[in-house]
Amino acid sequence: MAKTTLVRRQTTLMTERVFKRWDYPIFAALTVVILATLAYFLVYWFSRRDWIYYPLPFAIMTGGFLHYLFLMLPARPAPSNQYSPRQ
Repeated sequence: MAKTTLVRRQTTLMTERVFKRWDYPIFAALTVVILATLAYFLVYWFSRRDWIYYPLPFAIMTGGFLHYLFLMLPARPAPSNQYSPRQ
């Protein structure tokens, strides 16, 4: 009877920082501006009385806006050696 063994290969990735030291304050300032603008818009959007008179278009537009917001949460697939020709 032949004995088979599984060999688990470890993959090491080289990483480097995307931001330089001076990028962090700029990123923080832009994040604050974006969040303030978003908060202002949401208060304006939900304080309007149009949703009482036109509920279907308001719901469709709100759903589209929420879909747009969730596009900012992308996921990056993890690297895999499953299809590597050297296995």
